[in-house]
Amino acid sequence: MNTSSNNQKLGENGMKQCPYCKEQMQDDATTCPHCRHTVLSSNALLNFLILAVLFSAMFLALFAWFVKANAKILVQIFG
Repeated sequence: MNTSSNNQKLGENGMKQCPYCKEQMQDDATTCPHCRHTVLSSNALLNFLILAVLFSAMFLALFAWFVKANAKILVQIFG
């Protein structure tokens, strides 16, 4: 039996365990038919994490560029 990164147990019969109610559900289901919680796949969570890191890095780079480009003005404003 394999285990994915979000602790959903995958069976050989194409079923996985819901992390909320622990009932069996289809391997490719995005919503548990028993408790109606949305269950993201490990790929969706990984994609979200990658996008969050990329957007954070872009924001920090843009902020650093803005501060460097406007350093004289910022010193005049904030002392």
